[in-house]
This record gives sequence, structure tokens and C-alpha cells, in this order.
Amino acid sequence: MPSPTRKLRPASLLALSAALGMSLSGCRLEDAMAIAGASGQIPYAALPASSAALPYGYAPDVYDLPYAPPAPIGRLDSYDDGYAWAERAYAADYAFHQAPPDYGFWYEGVQPWVWRTAANWLTFAEPFDDGYRTYYYEPEADYPYFVRDAEYGYGYDPYGRLVTLYDPYGRMLPASHLYDRADEAGLYWARARALREAAEREQRMRVAEALWFARRETLARQQQGWIQAATTYDPWVAYRARTDERELRLFQDERLRREREIDRWERRQAALQRAAYERRDDGSRWSLLNFGRQRSAEQHAINAERQAQRRAERELRVAERDQARDLRQVERGRRQAVLEERRQESLAEARPERRERMVERQARRAEVQERRAAEVRTEQRRERLAERQARQERVRAVREQSGREQARVQRAAERAQVQQERQARREQVRAQAQARPDRTPQREMRAYQPRGGEAQEQRRQQRAERQKQRQQQPQQPTDNGGGDDKGGNGKGGGKNKD
Repeated sequence: MPSPTRKLRPASLLALSAALGMSLSGCRLEDAMAIAGASGQIPYAALPASSAALPYGYAPDVYDLPYAPPAPIGRLDSYDDGYAWAERAYAADYAFHQAPPDYGFWYEGVQPWVWRTAANWLTFAEPFDDGYRTYYYEPEADYPYFVRDAEYGYGYDPYGRLVTLYDPYGRMLPASHLYDRADEAGLYWARARALREAAEREQRMRVAEALWFARRETLARQQQGWIQAATTYDPWVAYRARTDERELRLFQDERLRREREIDRWERRQAALQRAAYERRDDGSRWSLLNFGRQRSAEQHAINAERQAQRRAERELRVAERDQARDLRQVERGRRQAVLEERRQESLAEARPERRERMVERQARRAEVQERRAAEVRTEQRRERLAERQARQERVRAVREQSGREQARVQRAAERAQVQQERQARREQVRAQAQARPDRTPQREMRAYQPRGGEAQEQRRQQRAERQKQRQQQPQQPTDNGGGDDKGGNGKGGGKNKD
């Protein structure tokens, strides 16, 4: 990877003096700008040139910006992605490093500068006391994803929540620091939105060469510190290696184009400088150089005095704010002490009555607790009794079911035994009948005495058979010697036997 630093060439450092010399000798600065933009490589070369002269306006300090609510605090999805915002801002700085801005515009007495890629990635820079505030925008975005001043770098998610914070050395600060810088992050967020709207609304113009040369070194020095942190701080370098330099490759084509543009532009400026020197004698050249140095020293003195004044004002505002905060804390402590004293007095006055009320409340509380405990015990006894009855019912049902089953089995066994006994008797009678054929059926049947309705039916049949046999036997005559014939049933005669 090529080195992100690029030293200013001597020809570039003397270009401011050459430009001022041309303005003093009657040469037009627009001619130099026309030459610089003749190749068409510098974007927006056809824009009107700025008529701004040194010195020019500075953006307000962060505490002088219009009020804006503090930025809400968000959370990173993964701590490993914490350097994503710083890496993308570093890739943009690396692509635009030491390259002149594409255009500028006026906003409230300040001329912010804009660098723009072919894919519409935007970087805004506006001057203030300690250098430049830089705002970074994604394509077609109205709000920034990153803002950097001389002290911190602020990373925002798409919803405007502050999710990461970096110090000037490229170190990602703990999440607790986000709450400390939420006010500044909210002011920068609103300022970035206002600048983005003004860039679309106001007329764009080319940045004056004298102005660019006067501020180029300051801007490059501020970017150089950030670029150096990105290439030396180990966690940041590890993130770049883990992501395979994804963000740098996103701006690679833009960086190559800007490098070629810087080389051509510096060669043209060197040619203009040589031509200006050839048209003057040595005294004029030294006078021009001394004039440029004198103007630069004066401007630096003016800037230093203005920065010191603003820094003193800012320190005064901070001291006043701290003093007001201390006074508020003292007043709050005094009010709390008064309230505590009044509360103690009220307690002392109402202590006897309060003790009585406390005893009554305790007695009522004890009574309520005892009643609730009694209700709980009663309910537990009911539950245990119901559970015991249910268990007894289940045992009784099981026993009844078991008794019915046993009775059914016993009856079935008795019926089977009776059937077996009947079958055995039948077999016995059949065997005896076959062994003694002279035995009458009645006597044979006596051996088998059936029970129940079957026995009654058999006896009825036997009686019917005997009655039928009696009716079929003939009556035998009997001589009684007297002449009266009596039946077999007469008293004087004998009985007829079967």
C-alpha cells in the first residue's frame, strides 16, 4: 500500500507568493485558474471563481452553535466492528489528502469546502479555531456517518444515534464516554444537516488559490495525524487486515485520480512561478518573497490572536457553566437540608400519636395475619380431608372391582365344575346301562339325580310313565266265595300287585 503521506513540494509552498505577485503586477489570477482547469481533470472547473480574500470567516465554536438536542446513544452490533466508521473516514481522507477541494459555498459568513467522488461520496471541511471540522457523507445521504474535530471523532448510525467515539490518537473510547459527549454530538449532527442543505441550495464556486494555499498546510497537518493513527494503532490496523482493506479499495480509483491531478497541478504552478520570476529582476523576486512571508506571518499572528481570544472565551464559558452547576448543587443541598430539618420537626411533634397509630396498625396487622393463617390452616385441612376421601373412594372402587371380578371367576369355576360333574354322571349311567341291560330304566335313572328344574321335569315324566303303565295292565278276577265280586281294591279281596 503506498504511503498515505505526501510532502509539499517547494514549488507548492512558493505558489502563494507567485499568486500574490501576479495580483500585484496586474496579472490576472483567473488565468492561472484557467490553466489549472484546462485539462478538465479538476471537477467543477467551470464554476465561478471565489472572490474571497484573506482573512476569511471561521465557523462558530461547538458551544456557540444553535441549540440542538443531545444525540441519542446507540449500541454496536459487534465490538469487532467498532472501527468501521473511523476506517471509512480514513479512506476518504487518504483519497483526498493534499488535493484541492472540488468547490466551495457560502454559509453564514463561512466558506466550507467540498470534496466529491464520482460515486457521490462527500467530505465537507469548515475552518474554526483549532483547525477544521470535517463531515463525511455517504452517497445521497442528508446526514453524516462521521464527524471529526480537533479532539474527537463521532460515529453515527443511520438513525442519528452516537454509537462510537475516538480520540485524536485513533483509540476507540469506552461506551461510557458516549454520554459525556452526547451534547457535542447532537450539535455537530444538526450542523452537518444544515451544511448539507446549504450545499444544495447555495451557489457553488471554485476555491481561491490564495485561500487554498494559506490553509492547505493546516488541513494537511490535521489529516496527517488521523492518517498516522490509522496506520500505526494496532487494533485499527488489525481491523483493516480482518476486513481485507475493504474501505480503502472503495476509494482506490479516486485516490489514483487525485494523485495524477496533484502532480499535473503542481507542475503547472511551477511553470507559472518560473515565468513570473523570469519577468522580474532579483530584487523584485526577493521583495515578492518577503512580501509573501510577511503576509503569511501577519495572517498567522491574526489567526493565533483570534484563536487565543476564542479559547479564552470558551474557557470562560466553561468556567461559568461549572460555577453555575456548583451553585445549583449548593442550592439543592441547602433545600434538601431545610426539608430534612422540617421533616425531623414534624416527626418529633407527631411522635406520640404516631407511636399509638403504629401500635394500632401493628395489632390490626397481627390480627389480620392470624386470621389469614387460620383460614390457610382450615383450607389445608379441607384439602387433606378431601384428598383422603378421594383416596378411600379410589381404594373402595378398586376393591369392589376386584371383588366383582373374583365372584365372576368363582361362579364361572362353579358352573364349570357342575357341568363336569353332570357329564361324569351321564357317562357313569351310560356305562352302567350298557353293563346291566335287565335293569329297568327307572332304576337306572335313579342313579342319576339331576337338580333344579331338570330334576322336576324328569320326576314328572317318570310319574307319567308309571301312571300309563298302570292303566295298561289288565284286571284279574277274584273268587270271593260269597258271590260278590269286588274289585282289586275291595276289603275282602287281596291287593293286585304290580
